[in-house]
Amino acid sequence: MPRQRKLGRGVAMVGAAMSRFGMFKDKDSRDFFVEAYNEMLSSVDKGVDPKDIDALYIGNFTNDFFVHQGHWAPIIADWIGHAPKPATRLEGACASSALALREGIFAIASGFYDIVLVGGVEQMSKRTTEEVTEGMAVRTDTEHVRRLQRTALELLLASHPIVCKSCPANGNCELQKIASFLHIKLKQKRFRTKHRDLPVDDSHPDITLDPNLCILCGKCIWACNEERKIGALNYAFRGDRTVISPFGGDRLVDTRCDGCGLCAEVCPVGAISKNVKKSI
Repeated sequence: MPRQRKLGRGVAMVGAAMSRFGMFKDKDSRDFFVEAYNEMLSSVDKGVDPKDIDALYIGNFTNDFFVHQGHWAPIIADWIGHAPKPATRLEGACASSALALREGIFAIASGFYDIVLVGGVEQMSKRTTEEVTEGMAVRTDTEHVRRLQRTALELLLASHPIVCKSCPANGNCELQKIASFLHIKLKQKRFRTKHRDLPVDDSHPDITLDPNLCILCGKCIWACNEERKIGALNYAFRGDRTVISPFGGDRLVDTRCDGCGLCAEVCPVGAISKNVKKSI
């Protein structure tokens, strides 16, 4: 008979939190972990005394490559005031945090500890593609990968109007380049098309925003919020209604947008374009 495995005693998760997602030039992974840790403490219904935490399990895979610092779990423990409690770092590629959770559960179920802190943290957004693939076993040129890439592109194209002749990005469009690389047509027939027919925001004298062409990559948000600190653009709504727009659905002309055009420069598909001023 197959052996049935069960935990020695019940285990419950009493608090949870996560840091904000994005690119933050003035923060590192320690700051992210502290942010999540403090929010976690406030999320516990009946409160928890940090002194009662017996041990820490931290999932982290990339620190040695990207931050050039090992021994990360004890450093995190010290940073949040838990040194010299036992702090173990778990590595398992993308499953590092899941491994940390697994070990935390086993530690409590075995009766060795009563309360443990489990977390996961990675810092990759400041690195180049070459840096983030260092030390990883990566294969991107197999037929299986190409098939997945073609499917992903076709799904994007299913909701992207093919109006290349009138598009400001024509000839410099990332979708055109990827379609050419993968040897597929822009007018795909595999998936049902779903175009949203949203109003174009041409209220600003320097910038035009066409949400119908947008693929929601978020590069314009990064340019506006992180690089320029203007904050004129962000995500709005959820699910298949998600768009990039000014806060509250305002027009661009009613925001702090100064028409610098950085959002248009980073847009891969022409959804945001810089208006051409004609002299008479």
